[in-house]
Amino acid sequence: MENLDKKLSLRQTRLTASQTKSLFITILSDIHSSKLALIESLPFFSSMAFAKDVKLLMLESATIINGQIIRVCLAKTLLGLSFSGKPPMLNGCLNLKEFLKEHVNAKCPETDAIILAHLIIAEGIEIDSFKILTGLSKSIKPKDISRLIALCYKEAKHSKNSLQAMLEFYS
Repeated sequence: MENLDKKLSLRQTRLTASQTKSLFITILSDIHSSKLALIESLPFFSSMAFAKDVKLLMLESATIINGQIIRVCLAKTLLGLSFSGKPPMLNGCLNLKEFLKEHVNAKCPETDAIILAHLIIAEGIEIDSFKILTGLSKSIKPKDISRLIALCYKEAKHSKNSLQAMLEFYS
């Protein structure tokens, strides 16, 4: 009887189509602002990096992030959303730039490890956001949006794996 009550209460709490779309837009905007913050900060991260391989990985990350920004913008356009200024940052994005300015004074392997660790954490947040968007996008039209988000999700996982592999080099 208790399991039946739980199932009934879950059915009553499902999102409507408009609530699903609203949540999708909110998370999509959050990802957009996070990606913009990361792309704006990557030149500084690169200037603080010690190892050439870390700098090259950041260049690769910038390429992936730019592609994701384009796909997120395309998804927003397909949803009929306009781009008026910079979207609000809801998840706060990890402020690695300020952290480095306050706590790191030298280019060294430790700085590289700090940068990589923080980028891995940021990528993890974005992976989870893309995963949620992937689920929500199944009921969002047009269906092209689902494919765009799925590609971003796949790229984010690949990027995180690359960052983790580089960090393991320091361990």
